[in-house]
Amino acid sequence: MKLVVALAVALIATISVGMALDAKAPAWLENMGPGESYTYGDYYTKRAVVAEDCFDPQEMNSQLTFVVDGVYADVDQTVATSILGDPEGVNRQLLEQSAAAYVYQNEEGLTIDSENDDTATTLIMNIVKDQNALFSGKIVSETSSVLETGQDAPFDGTGAADKPNSYNQIGYDDPYSGKHMLAWLDLTGSPAAFITTYNDDATLTANDGTCAEVSLRQSVVDATVTVSANALGEGGVPNLVQIIKGPGDQVCTGIGETWILNPDGTEENLGKIGDLVPGEWAGSAQLTEAASSISSDVTLTDKEVMILGNICNFRTMDGSAGLEGAFANAITSEDSKMNIDLDGDMDFWWE
Repeated sequence: MKLVVALAVALIATISVGMALDAKAPAWLENMGPGESYTYGDYYTKRAVVAEDCFDPQEMNSQLTFVVDGVYADVDQTVATSILGDPEGVNRQLLEQSAAAYVYQNEEGLTIDSENDDTATTLIMNIVKDQNALFSGKIVSETSSVLETGQDAPFDGTGAADKPNSYNQIGYDDPYSGKHMLAWLDLTGSPAAFITTYNDDATLTANDGTCAEVSLRQSVVDATVTVSANALGEGGVPNLVQIIKGPGDQVCTGIGETWILNPDGTEENLGKIGDLVPGEWAGSAQLTEAASSISSDVTLTDKEVMILGNICNFRTMDGSAGLEGAFANAITSEDSKMNIDLDGDMDFWWE
């Protein structure tokens, strides 16, 4: 009976429910020597949401924190989503965040030996981070145009609002003497865009071989990725104005000319290229699937270098970062545009 109990106790001591416990040290641990230490932590967070005939803006925050014998890590990531336009039908979002940090320390350092210059790595610190956002659904951008006439086109060009024309007249979009009858295309449009905003801040702190405290830092503030479908002319149609009649039915050599009136007051005569046609700038574009991501990888290495019998510390940094956008299955009319706008930067430093 005692033998059976002893065998049962021994069996319980060697297994764990749901996993296999291996008492053999891994090879990387066997290769470490006295004075060396390795600290590592990571996480992965994922969130998925589904909505119908509406969009549910998301904001997700994940954090990695650990404190082990003088090693301190604090990584904070936030991703937020929004859209321009009105979604149709079912739409889906997927948000993902991951981060990892490690610290390698070697407290042995160098021993001063004037006859044997050498180098020793006493500290390696690394932070890797990724954030992703994905949209799958349907948002349609449409642009239509209607022909309007009058003496003042709704453009802040020559003669409009506070922009006097060459005759010092204010209130008339007219490159000549003013009060001409003008024609222009009144554009109406709807946007379609998936917008992701990223923020993160990371600090990793440890001591080098001389017991000096070192912190590796990385930061991103409001980096934004906008993936959009833009119907023909949306946000990019020139301010076209055509002169169709002179003041008081006067004959004018400019009748029939089409001009571009720019917001800064500059102008360009396109000549008599034909009448403006309603619907000429009409188009559509569908944003179907869009994605964005931000990533970074930074490493700080602290080395002791012996120069003429003196030990000096040198610190080097290696880093990379990426801000990306993508789209798939977009449906567009001729000349309508898909656009990816990237706005953001990333800082790396140590202190």
